[in-house]
Amino acid sequence: MLSDLLKYILQIALISFMLGSLVDVGLKLEVKDALAALRDRHFVVASILSAFLAGPLLAVLIVWALALPQPYALGLLLLGFAPCAPSCPLFRIWRRLILPMQRHSS
Repeated sequence: MLSDLLKYILQIALISFMLGSLVDVGLKLEVKDALAALRDRHFVVASILSAFLAGPLLAVLIVWALALPQPYALGLLLLGFAPCAPSCPLFRIWRRLILPMQRHSS
């Protein structure tokens, strides 16, 4: 009975954490910034490739190379196959900080 209650609490906590993280990022992002990012073809292609190709491939390679135990391997694979989940805020920071520096240096 206690384990069922703990499982239920864990499910609620995970959903709350995911929704809170997405809302936090969404509230900080202005519509004009989102549209500007979508107009940048290089950024969109790089984002799609990293989310749907590089992330999953890297997760599989790490699981294979380190021979991780099944629970850890499953967790890493879930993160690797969830496109953009942990990296969306990093792309936003990268776009604001790195791209202007690259444009000024060339």
